[in-house]
Amino acid sequence: MRPSFAGRGIAKVMTQYAIRLGRETGMKTIRLDVLKGNVPAERAYRKVGFAYCRTARMFYEDTGWTEFDLFEYIL
Repeated sequence: MRPSFAGRGIAKVMTQYAIRLGRETGMKTIRLDVLKGNVPAERAYRKVGFAYCRTARMFYEDTGWTEFDLFEYIL
């Protein structure tokens, strides 16, 4: 997310929507990955109820091989 959007509650609204949609469609869990060190995102996800699981090194086209903190919300 762009820094200019930080602090507006957008992450909270998005995760709450994902949780609601997940429950409506019978999902069992929602998993997120966050660039390691992205403290504002980690804080926002924890605040909604996501739990830290572990750190993993993963590859994405835009980041290459990078460490991500993995979070999970059990529905």
